[in-house]
Amino acid sequence: MVPYQWFKSKSEELNSVQNSIRDVVNSLLPIELLNGYLPKKSTGEIITYTILTTDTIINHGLNRDYVGYLVIDRNASAIVYTSPTASLKNRQLILRASATVTVKLFLF
Repeated sequence: MVPYQWFKSKSEELNSVQNSIRDVVNSLLPIELLNGYLPKKSTGEIITYTILTTDTIINHGLNRDYVGYLVIDRNASAIVYTSPTASLKNRQLILRASATVTVKLFLF
């Protein structure tokens, strides 16, 4: 999410509306979930990950420490969880699953 771009106007009414919008948008910026993304291939296809019962390394591409992830789709009844193995949070997320499963992830 990007900060609100304010445009100077001669209309005080419009400036007041813009100030209100800016305040709302800026209050949402710290919410990490809104700064996440759904990884996609260059073709626009959503990337799927096969999560194993052992450590599965995901290079998240957030260019910052990840805060969390949401499993938004899976092909089997399995629990996906963060591995206890230490990771480089600014580059990697290490996951495990209760059974091998293919998932789509929303990363934030």
